[in-house]
Amino acid sequence: MNILGILFLVVIVSAILRGYMKEGVWSEQLGLNLLVVGDDSIGVLILRPKERTASWISLPSDMKIRVTNSPASYPITSLWRFGVSEKKPYEIVEKSIGESIGVVIPRVVKMSGKASVEDLLGKLLSITLRTDLSLLDRLALRGFLSETVAGKRLLELTVPSQAFDSVEEPDGKVFKVFSLAVNAWSKDKFLIDSILSENVDLSINNMSGVNGFGLLMARQAETAGIRVVEIKNDPGDMVVGKGCFFVIDEGLKWTEKWLQDHFKCKKIESEKGRGEEVKMWLQ
Repeated sequence: MNILGILFLVVIVSAILRGYMKEGVWSEQLGLNLLVVGDDSIGVLILRPKERTASWISLPSDMKIRVTNSPASYPITSLWRFGVSEKKPYEIVEKSIGESIGVVIPRVVKMSGKASVEDLLGKLLSITLRTDLSLLDRLALRGFLSETVAGKRLLELTVPSQAFDSVEEPDGKVFKVFSLAVNAWSKDKFLIDSILSENVDLSINNMSGVNGFGLLMARQAETAGIRVVEIKNDPGDMVVGKGCFFVIDEGLKWTEKWLQDHFKCKKIESEKGRGEEVKMWLQ
């Protein structure tokens, strides 16, 4: 029994260490868009180590966000709790808020108290922090963020009032929601220089069955610096599998890494006759 107990403990510790030490998404070339969720406040941290800049955006607490792949909307401060009830909090808050703003948010940090850069710095390496960042990501992120704050290179961005509409609930409570104007605002705030410099054209075939999903993904790709040249629904041009897939030319390594690590798409081998630099299937 003692041996079995020790073996069980070793398995548990190994699983925890594997989770902490797993390969992350952080890179000096691509940086990261990080969602920071507090008890009653939420912000987005834009980290761009290649340009040696970081920006912080506080999101209004009196707004509603549409849940990804759902017609339902929730108050932004309740979105994490809803995700917990659905047993996928990271996926729901990352995709829902990212899709609402029109950017890719691949990682989230959930902490007690206020969502702020100062509190994040103090808690980023805490073992009690709830996050899908790897330990390697957290170490690299904290080093860059500490340097940026000390060098006074952290910018605070404000979402303009034109990017919001007001919606009144049946009980008379008024919430903000993002308007179409948020697309124009976010277009130059989240650019990644390494992606932009590769001058990529992207074609999207939306066979997911979700109306508007191709346009949604196109917006998120464009804010990173990819040029979307086509969005279509062509059942005659499909690949095997379910999810997001792409083919890409050699030499576009940063776009490829971003699509895999941040956009969470799977790379497949290019088939004869496919001549686009990058082609994406949503199925």
